[in-house]
Amino acid sequence: MKSATTFLVISIFIFLKSFSQVNYTESFDGTTFVPTGWTNLLVSGTNTWTRVIAGTFPTQSPRTGLGEARFNSYSVNGGVRALVSPVIDYTNRLGAPTTISFWMYRDNGYNTTPDKIDVYMNIAPNLAGASLLGTVNRARGLSPVVVANGWYQYSFAVPLGFTTASNYFILRATSAYGNNIFIDDVAWTAFPPPFIDMMATALVNPSGNFSCFSNNQSVSIQIKNNGSGLINFSVNPVTITCTVNVATSGTLVTTSTINVTPFVLNVGTLSAGTTTNIVITSSLNMSINGTYTFSAKTSVTGDVLTSNDGMTPLTLIVSKVANFPYEADFSNITDPLFLTQQVSGTGSWKNENTGNLSNPTLAPVMNSANGYIYFDSYSYSSGTVSNLITPSFNMSSIANPMLDLWVSQDNGWAGYNDKLDILVSTDGGTTWSTTLMTIQRYNTAYSTPGWKLFTVSLFAYAGMPCVRIAIKATSAFGNNMAIDYLKVYNPNLSLPIKLVSFNGQVFDEQYNVLSWTTAQEVNTKLFRIDRSRDGVNFTTIHEENAIGEETGRSYSYLDLLDSEMPIAYYRLVSVDNDNTSEIFEMISIERSYSRKFSSSLYPNPTEGRTTLEVELESGEEVLVEITNVKGELVSSNTYQLLSGQNKIDVLSESFIRGIYFIKLKCLSNESDKSNFKLVVL
Repeated sequence: MKSATTFLVISIFIFLKSFSQVNYTESFDGTTFVPTGWTNLLVSGTNTWTRVIAGTFPTQSPRTGLGEARFNSYSVNGGVRALVSPVIDYTNRLGAPTTISFWMYRDNGYNTTPDKIDVYMNIAPNLAGASLLGTVNRARGLSPVVVANGWYQYSFAVPLGFTTASNYFILRATSAYGNNIFIDDVAWTAFPPPFIDMMATALVNPSGNFSCFSNNQSVSIQIKNNGSGLINFSVNPVTITCTVNVATSGTLVTTSTINVTPFVLNVGTLSAGTTTNIVITSSLNMSINGTYTFSAKTSVTGDVLTSNDGMTPLTLIVSKVANFPYEADFSNITDPLFLTQQVSGTGSWKNENTGNLSNPTLAPVMNSANGYIYFDSYSYSSGTVSNLITPSFNMSSIANPMLDLWVSQDNGWAGYNDKLDILVSTDGGTTWSTTLMTIQRYNTAYSTPGWKLFTVSLFAYAGMPCVRIAIKATSAFGNNMAIDYLKVYNPNLSLPIKLVSFNGQVFDEQYNVLSWTTAQEVNTKLFRIDRSRDGVNFTTIHEENAIGEETGRSYSYLDLLDSEMPIAYYRLVSVDNDNTSEIFEMISIERSYSRKFSSSLYPNPTEGRTTLEVELESGEEVLVEITNVKGELVSSNTYQLLSGQNKIDVLSESFIRGIYFIKLKCLSNESDKSNFKLVVL
């Protein structure tokens, strides 16, 4: 006896095309039969369509999934039953070709019995007036003939005349009392009208935390056409609303809500799946410190999905320092208002709140228990660059802003030019100025590692509402660079001191002598001498206590130049008892040099040989010593070099991988020397 089972509905798989095309597949995997929207239409007899999970007469299995549709033509003769599809919308077909298709199991049982499916298309869910698209016989010996039992797919073109919103395909099955008919994976395409779905996706501007926002801040929102077709804003205007919840900080925390005037976008078009940025206001006040949480959403008539109209809220923090002096000694965790920004390579600034700096060994300058922040250029590859970025400063009321920072100095690894560059931004860090000062780690005056105070004038940024400073560290694979104290302040330019003169002149080949005379020193604590190579970027080289006499007195200082300096610029600074300071007029001293000795090492790192290039003013005998990381002497050789360029092969391929230290010195004057750190790969 031939048997019947219940049917199963499959979930519909949908994806959108740019011209509003929707593809459907029915695989009869669901437990309900007929599937939603389908009709099991009786034409004649008692035969019917059912869902089965395995077939008999012939024995077979679903092509895919858990189920298939079966027409009982094995046990009932002459019956006709039709499976009618759900309604199909072709209103946006626009002449596009389309098909309906299904898979049918073909077998050779009752091989001349014409059990069959006739495929029709109609604008109503019945056969009246339907258009016949084609016929497929169950028996594989009948049309279309196939050579083996199995599943075969059949597709039928839908005539171009079907363009309305109501269309149906009909699978009309006829029993000739042969084997059962099985079908699976029925597929078709609909072309419904484009649907509208607009959404706000992101806050474009303002952006970034701790940035420089104004009292007339521009706000722009990114919106997306998430619908299925191009949207014309003149036909479908989109309204963008934005709300800003503000919690301002100060003596008391206050909260408020700003409802930005809704913006109506009523010109232009936007393609499906694309975004555009819309400026909705240029007058939002974000000049006050606090948190600003932005929410935005779109609204448009006919939007099919309103739950996705709003963007994820975004909070921005405005935190500008307005109280001076501002000081950071890095004694605990790095100030949360400081940021680090990787420019190149791998390796950033680090904070330590206990112990001493290593490579070089150096205790914190301010207090032995305090910490410091450092850049590990001893370990970071050459060319690694990272910015340490300060908070934003409101300098609107400052007439002469200055930056002080204590920086580690040492004379290890000559020729390894690890350095710090001081940069300034007035737009929150989006763009940076040219370098205001470059601080080299290597300093011949620091045979014992120490700290040195550097002062940078920020006078060009006086009166500006938002200023950020970046300390850009660049590794040359030498020693570490550290900062133990940073101060931004406004020195007092009106102090009770009268300066009679400040002069300077060349004393000998290595010294400049500076002298100054005062006529009055009321409440004056000390004098400071600052020196510069360019007249802009100064570092402190000397401090001397003031006598503090009302009648004044004369002072002098002998400056030992630690490197060649054709022009040296000096300024005198007086510091009062309350630590306010006055900067006096700058002077300059010029001198000439004749260079005797220079050297370089390349390649470095190396896989085998390396060359030491030495340039001499006159012939010299030089000593080249190589040691390993344990301090063991690997080689020691002397060379008689000529004036001009000389090249020395200093390393053999037999050297094992590791780090080596090369010392070069002239035997006639051992102060003429260079040190190199070499990496053998």
